[in-house]
Amino acid sequence: MTAKNKIYIYSAVFFLAGLAMILFLIAPVFANINKNSEKLFSDKESLLVLSEQVKEMESFQKNYEAYKTNLEKIDGMFVDPKNPVEFIEFLEKVASESKIKSDISLMQGKEKENKSGPAFLAFQVACEGNFSDIIGFSEKLENGQYLIDIQNLMIKKAEAPAGKVNAVAK
Repeated sequence: MTAKNKIYIYSAVFFLAGLAMILFLIAPVFANINKNSEKLFSDKESLLVLSEQVKEMESFQKNYEAYKTNLEKIDGMFVDPKNPVEFIEFLEKVASESKIKSDISLMQGKEKENKSGPAFLAFQVACEGNFSDIIGFSEKLENGQYLIDIQNLMIKKAEAPAGKVNAVAK
């Protein structure tokens, strides 16, 4: 082998060794540095969010007494799913004030978990009376002390007494 060939072989070996070093040693180090810097940046961002949440929580705790009455009012707008008796009594009271006959029933299996909030209960109210009284009843329900959404209201002419209508609200 000539000296020239030896130089080419040694150059090729050193080149391949250098390339292997770059691929297997230096590149992973840079990739690891990049990954860790991204993690550090995300951790700093999370820390900032958490510190803001702590400040908001402290502010809320300081002003809790001022918020307490409004929070109790909001809590009173929701029906207790374990004991809806107060709500049913409210429905019966509004029905008697509106001069209509009502039949209130909890729709079984209709307690649903809302994606954006708490569970809700579904009730069905069948009533009989004058059209204007039924409309007044539905308005009183929606404007009453509970958070109520009438999703379906079916009204039809009653069979027996003249001028009366039947309605079913869900």
